[in-house]
Amino acid sequence: MMKKLMKNKWLWIISVVCVIAAGAYYMQMGSTGELVKVYEVDKGPVVDYIEDTGEVIAEQSATIYSDLTAKVETINVDIGDEVKKGDILFTLDDDALQYQLEVLKATKAGLTASKSELEKPTDSNLLQKLSAVVNSAKLAYEQLSDQLKTQEALLESGAVSQSVVDDLSSAVDIAYANYQAAVNDYQMAKKGTSGNVVDQAKSSLAAVDVQISELESMIAKASVTAPYEGVVVTKHVSIGDYVATGMPLVTIDQLGQMYIKADLLADDIMMLEVGARVVISNDSGIETQGKIRKIYPKAHTKVSDLGVEQKRVTVEIEFDSQVGMKLGYEYDLEVVLKEVEGIRIPDSAYFKINGNGHVFLVKDMEVVLTQIETLTEGVDYYEVSGLQVGDMVVQSPATELEDGMTVQLEEESIMDER
Repeated sequence: MMKKLMKNKWLWIISVVCVIAAGAYYMQMGSTGELVKVYEVDKGPVVDYIEDTGEVIAEQSATIYSDLTAKVETINVDIGDEVKKGDILFTLDDDALQYQLEVLKATKAGLTASKSELEKPTDSNLLQKLSAVVNSAKLAYEQLSDQLKTQEALLESGAVSQSVVDDLSSAVDIAYANYQAAVNDYQMAKKGTSGNVVDQAKSSLAAVDVQISELESMIAKASVTAPYEGVVVTKHVSIGDYVATGMPLVTIDQLGQMYIKADLLADDIMMLEVGARVVISNDSGIETQGKIRKIYPKAHTKVSDLGVEQKRVTVEIEFDSQVGMKLGYEYDLEVVLKEVEGIRIPDSAYFKINGNGHVFLVKDMEVVLTQIETLTEGVDYYEVSGLQVGDMVVQSPATELEDGMTVQLEEESIMDER
């Protein structure tokens, strides 16, 4: 029984001590005030920006088209392959063209031989022979002419018949024709081949040369090469396909020269101008600076991921470092609308009462409700007047905080500049 009474006594004493300690703790807390987090007013950048995404685009992209009507014989690249200028991407079947080229080369050889013969000088022995033929033909013609005169005289006296005279007259005509032909052959041989004939041979040869050159050019186009260093982004044909002149074969984006294309809300574009700063980043840790180089003049309708139709305007963004940037990838954008340097507070310290901006200043461990004016509203900071550098303002003040209340500082936290 005695042990039980002693045990109860000690329990009572411990309870009293706990109550006294708790009371002392709460009295102390009441004397130090509510715990608050503060920010020391400073001077720094205040940035207002919009967030969106954009896609990396090649400065130069080329679709290569077929210059021939032929079958695709080989394909040496695949989508995503990097190529150098002059690399053979495709080959087209050129067997028919090669056959035509061989025929033309044979024709050229024949024309060249003929032209050489025509341009050779006349043989003197040939001229002597032709001259003898002329003299012989002339003598035959003269002799037959004399005989015809004799027979015509005999016809008048009735010594010969008309048919004899007619036959002899025909023989004279033939002899004269032979004589004229011999004279022409001699004169042509003496003058050499006609200049017109040689010129015609030269023209024919030149025409064949043109055809050969055109065929060789077409055969060269059967090997499709890369126009510059780049990456294959699209293949339009497969091996065995028949392509016509003008059909697309492959699309190549140039490496090393890239920009970002983004569609921004039309309402935000009203506050932007060429040269506006852009912060570019992604989840992989890539971050670089850029600026808007072009704002398209016309808005277009685009459906958002939530199915809402929005008016957007396309902009082009150039950026400083292209290290790690990949064609076709999307990157996060912070497009700066306004950027000033001034006295600033975090947006978490700012609140309104009756439409006017206020903060809680901390002075002598008490909060003072202070009206301020906002000059520039940024995403994280506000530029304000009515405060001085070094003032302490309460961040995210609790609703129960009132003017004149005693507070205890949780910590002094000066946020890093953006």
